[in-house]
Amino acid sequence: MDIDSIITNTGKAYVVGYGIGVGTGFIVGMTKAYEEAPLVQLNSALNTASEFGSQISYRMALPTAIWTTTRQFTKKYSPAVSSAIAGGTIGTLYNLPSGWKQAAKGCVLGSAIGAAIGVAATKVPQLGSFLGL
Repeated sequence: MDIDSIITNTGKAYVVGYGIGVGTGFIVGMTKAYEEAPLVQLNSALNTASEFGSQISYRMALPTAIWTTTRQFTKKYSPAVSSAIAGGTIGTLYNLPSGWKQAAKGCVLGSAIGAAIGVAATKVPQLGSFLGL
């Protein structure tokens, strides 16, 4: 198992998620305090940007870590099967707190999306190299 790729991919997803969250949070914070004084508006924007940044970064990093780890364990299978297993794992773990029915639905949907990604990655070599397949 290649731990470096897991850490690298998770870190990249965290940084990208934080950037997206900060940008989104800044805009939301500015619109929430539209009628306030400029310093109050700036404070609201910075607080909301920090909150959104941490939330979105974790929501992007955790599935990336699960995807990369599962793909490391299933290297011996074809990219479509390996991606389907990784997608099913993410769907199950993401929906598990909602109950076993939702977890099963998430597993089926995640497997379908993962298989589609795996098949597309075998047909388009640039996509496969981008996803690390």
